[in-house]
Amino acid sequence: MKGRLAGKVALITGGASGLGAEIASRFSAAGAKVAILDLQVEAVESDNQFTIQGDVSIKADLEKAFEETINWAGKVDCLISNAAIQ
Repeated sequence: MKGRLAGKVALITGGASGLGAEIASRFSAAGAKVAILDLQVEAVESDNQFTIQGDVSIKADLEKAFEETINWAGKVDCLISNAAIQ
């Protein structure tokens, strides 16, 4: 599957741990650039991964996540809505 997502950009909510982290890892391994939005993240920025601290239940945080992802990677091709609201 390596390279299958080359040139694509994914924004994954809840991507810092659990299932979201596994999705992020697999998308990255397939060649995608991955932006992760999560409540508790360690800042990571590399050629293919970027993290954004935020809460999916707050509209301004979602808007910020899209804006920062586009500033970092130029676009968003895919949104994985993985985060849960409790």
